[in-house]
Amino acid sequence: MKKISIIFILLAHLSFVIQAQEYQYNDSGITKSFEFGPSNSKNSSNQQRDIIEAIYFDKGVQLSWNSNIDDFDIDIFFVNTKNNKKMVEILVNNIQNTDWVYLPTKLKLNELTKGDIAFLYLIQLKNIDPNSCLHHNFDVYGYSNSKYPEGILDYLDYNRLEVQNNMRICLSDKGYL
Repeated sequence: MKKISIIFILLAHLSFVIQAQEYQYNDSGITKSFEFGPSNSKNSSNQQRDIIEAIYFDKGVQLSWNSNIDDFDIDIFFVNTKNNKKMVEILVNNIQNTDWVYLPTKLKLNELTKGDIAFLYLIQLKNIDPNSCLHHNFDVYGYSNSKYPEGILDYLDYNRLEVQNNMRICLSDKGYL
């Protein structure tokens, strides 16, 4: 009878643990959490999963793009590329690249391309203003969280060669090339 009672208690405890949705622990002052079991907690039902994709360019240049926020994932490649003139040159050369990266976006009407990603990285560099570099006024910003002017990628779609040449001059003047 004692064995049956102990087994029953263990099974009841195990059942409680399996039904738990989230586990949190503190690791060196940082709270980390893991979800397991069926995902029906109030936080995870409306929460989107990050869609982060590495976009590969020539000679080992890569940038990571997060489709949920329509912006770059800041990683070692993002930080180091701006300090390397050869990598910046590779990105300038890729402005005309129209290979789709197959990621959802709110930044333009069509699919994102490698050239779009390269261009968006270049306009984030310090002292690079797309309005002055492209001699075009992009003063309206799209959806609320976007840091990119509305229509800038649609403009790029129709003027890739001109944009590439203007960006090359602008980046050269600022010391990036």
